[in-house]
Amino acid sequence: MESQAPQPPIDVLLVENNQLLAMKLKKHLLDSGRNCHFHQVRDGIEAVDFLKNRSPHEKAPRPQLVILDVDLPTIDGYQILGIMREREELKRVPTIVIESDSQAKKRRKRIHMLNFSRGAEPSRAPELSSTVEAVSSFLLQALKGQ
Repeated sequence: MESQAPQPPIDVLLVENNQLLAMKLKKHLLDSGRNCHFHQVRDGIEAVDFLKNRSPHEKAPRPQLVILDVDLPTIDGYQILGIMREREELKRVPTIVIESDSQAKKRRKRIHMLNFSRGAEPSRAPELSSTVEAVSSFLLQALKGQ
């Protein structure tokens, strides 16, 4: 019986300026056994640099999952989504969007899952889907009181 070589980690780009939330999310996924490699950027300009492999991110991998807060300094998350849709290599990357509900009396966060089209490698689809579910579940709990 041949054992399969372990899959490399899923490259996750976390675009979040709230360091506490970012640390909790990373810990949650690692503690739950998810095989993820996190790349965190804290503002829109750095996110664009990462996605376009510009300095200092020339060797950054193409993310397999993006977790994107739209409320960012410099360039907001909606502009980053526009850039992702324009680039062939990025428009299929599943993206979880964290958005503020400005209509609520209390400013609350909510999440949306965007998948511009089916872009996951077939061999990684179940693992990626499981990771997306874990991220979504964690964010729904973590952001409930905000």
